[in-house]
Amino acid sequence: MIQKEDVRAKALSLDFADVGFTTAEPFESQRVILAERAEA
Repeated sequence: MIQKEDVRAKALSLDFADVGFTTAEPFESQRVILAERAEA
């Protein structure tokens, strides 16, 4: 199984400036913004 540290190390080796992780929960605060963009 791939671990967070494996992903972090690979991303940094590819010159990513930052690597982070979050939950799979939806970003409710962004729902309206994304809906408006989809309508445009």
